[in-house]
Amino acid sequence: MPIDHLQLKFSISSDLRELSRVRGLLEKRANKYGLKGEDLYLVASAVDEVCANLIEHDPKKWGKAKIHFTLRIDRENLEIEILDRGGYFNPTRRKTEKVDLEEVFIRRRGIGLVMVKKIMDEFFYSRTPDGDNLLTLRKFLHK
Repeated sequence: MPIDHLQLKFSISSDLRELSRVRGLLEKRANKYGLKGEDLYLVASAVDEVCANLIEHDPKKWGKAKIHFTLRIDRENLEIEILDRGGYFNPTRRKTEKVDLEEVFIRRRGIGLVMVKKIMDEFFYSRTPDGDNLLTLRKFLHK
């Protein structure tokens, strides 16, 4: 009987060098469920961007804290939950309709969340009862 869904839990340390591991796991698993080529690259880039922001914006945790993931894939959806014990920041509330070109070109900031929201079909934020940040990114795999 073929496997029609996957759930995988894993963690990385809060270190930019760990992001290639996340990308590798995501690409390997999602490829088996039909996410290929440009779509796979874009989803991996969105997850990479979210994780890089978590790490870069909380330097006191670099290499010390953990980021926890739950990856769920079936024939219809790819969903990745990203759990972080950082300070409160709700990225879904950040205005991303208009890009501040000055911020992008001079400060090299301001395009990441725009990119994530364009790539992913759903992007949710919640605060857990323990005070952790939980981001949920979902991509529909309709063919």
